Amino acid sequence: MKGNSLYSEDEEIIQMLKP
Repeated sequence: MKGNSLYSEDEEIIQMLKP
């Protein structure tokens, strides 16, 4: 789901936090 730079950054952080 690409389109929002803000969401893209959040997604990366979430993936790192998620196990």
